[in-house]
Amino acid sequence: MRKSKYVKWTNSLVLRLWLLLVACGLSFGVFAQTSSADSAISIAQQWLEAADADAAIMWEKSDPLMKDKVDRTFWINYIMSRKNTLGSAPGLRVWTEMERKINHPSLPPGEFTSVLFVSQIAQIRTWEKVSLVWNRDHWSPVGYQYGTIPNINPIAK
Repeated sequence: MRKSKYVKWTNSLVLRLWLLLVACGLSFGVFAQTSSADSAISIAQQWLEAADADAAIMWEKSDPLMKDKVDRTFWINYIMSRKNTLGSAPGLRVWTEMERKINHPSLPPGEFTSVLFVSQIAQIRTWEKVSLVWNRDHWSPVGYQYGTIPNINPIAK
């Protein structure tokens, strides 16, 4: 009986190495996306901490895109009204949602994300949303919104 000159691909060292490289490449892609989301959340949290401490610091940490659209004095007054409405900083903020937009028609070209946080300040449930833009190699804050979450009373039976 004659032996075949061809090696089965399933036993091939080349095939095994190729599969290993593909698996490594896929896992790196997932890791990079996770780091990007983690980075956005971290920057958003830092910006909220700046809002709790000093609105001027928050302004300085914001992206030029925001600074071009919003006056510094207006921004500081907006953050101060947040403190007057909601009270002092919460003990714990929990991020609950992220939204991502790339080249959205209502925004300037680029990649944007927003991170929604929920917290409790002096018996008031609140939400805070930080918007960020991808700026070459990092996320940069471009917007902030806040509000209260109404208490929903269960229907009495």
